[in-house]
Amino acid sequence: MGLPAYANYELTLTPENAPPFDADLSIRRVTLYPGNVVRLQFDAKREYTLFGRLVGPQGAPLEGVMMRSGGDLTVTDQFGYFTITALGNGKIEFRPIEGVTTCEPLDVSSLIDAQTETLAFHRLGNVECRTADPAGL
Repeated sequence: MGLPAYANYELTLTPENAPPFDADLSIRRVTLYPGNVVRLQFDAKREYTLFGRLVGPQGAPLEGVMMRSGGDLTVTDQFGYFTITALGNGKIEFRPIEGVTTCEPLDVSSLIDAQTETLAFHRLGNVECRTADPAGL
């Protein structure tokens, strides 16, 4: 993009009909002089919205389990259902609520298959909570 010299500019990205990416939208400040070129890099990482049902080893739904991935946080409902947004290379971590044993973290990449990785929304079905102590569920 060409801009007049001898001026200060604040530049950022504005997503419009953007695919599901976690993009760096920070403001960049630049001063331009005759003949100079400024290159700016904005990072973007693929995000997925995941729908599923958290269950214990015997298949019973787990209610009230806090799930976190990056900046997103959710709690499973009374039937174990959840919706969470996560980066493709991220992890989903679990925290107990009301005495539920903590599950081992899940790699998001293990939940996304090659045939559906271009989709923004993923229906996972039942996701088993794996713990070091299966008797804790």
